[in-house]
Amino acid sequence: MLEINTVPGQSEASIVPQQVQAMGWSLKDFYSALIGDALARV
Repeated sequence: MLEINTVPGQSEASIVPQQVQAMGWSLKDFYSALIGDALARV
């Protein structure tokens, strides 16, 4: 059985939050843009 991790790597020590911070974005801004882009492609 595989584990399903619905929120992988979201601590401050994880790569994605560090990359988002390096871009000067907040996680809220990042995920809002990600969701907006995904919805625009539907």
